[in-house]
Amino acid sequence: MHAIVLKRRDFREYDQVISFYTENLGKISLLAKGIKKITSKNSSNLLPCSLVNIDLAKGREIDHLTKVQNINIFKCIRKDLTKSFASKYVVELVERLVKHEENNKEIFNLLQKYLIFIDSVDTLNRGIVYSFILNLFVLLGFYPNITMCSYCHDNNKGKYWFDVKEGGVICDDCHSTMMDQNNVYNISAQQLEYMHTLFEGTMDVVNQLEEDKKIFKLIKNYIIFHSESNIQTI
Repeated sequence: MHAIVLKRRDFREYDQVISFYTENLGKISLLAKGIKKITSKNSSNLLPCSLVNIDLAKGREIDHLTKVQNINIFKCIRKDLTKSFASKYVVELVERLVKHEENNKEIFNLLQKYLIFIDSVDTLNRGIVYSFILNLFVLLGFYPNITMCSYCHDNNKGKYWFDVKEGGVICDDCHSTMMDQNNVYNISAQQLEYMHTLFEGTMDVVNQLEEDKKIFKLIKNYIIFHSESNIQTI
């Protein structure tokens, strides 16, 4: 079964619990016995962000990892600090936000696609990470509305705001009537187009964008609010 290594946690003296996002079962955690021993043959095949093939066996309290075969350790990611940091961020985001055994093959495909891209490019733009965040949130059921006002559904009033709580844009007229304007940010038409590119643009196009710190901050506040977790961003 194909899987991407998300995280390793110590368990007893020589064992670890390994979190994977698998192609067929979603996110799972497996006990890897003896993985911390110097004689272990599997430790180097279980680096976070690696694509592997695994076998498992049922256990009483937790299933056991019985076999692991390396498919791709993404060597270029290991050699580049920026790529390594970005890759660890996206796998840890999946680890924190996705529930166990909530299978969604699209999440596996998305994660694999981004890791392959990060590994392949010469220079990495932070926009790639924020593009991953937005597309992951869509798969988790949170789709920010960036095409029209979330209240009146007008799409041609020029000046817009973004409501983190509602998860969508609001026109200036509707914004002026809002009682609660906390977590609401002014956003230009150009910035809306930027967000649209993060959603819909190819990774090559996103990687060429000039970084927009205001949009990155908005996305950070959006994911913190809807995940109910103080998730750090890069």
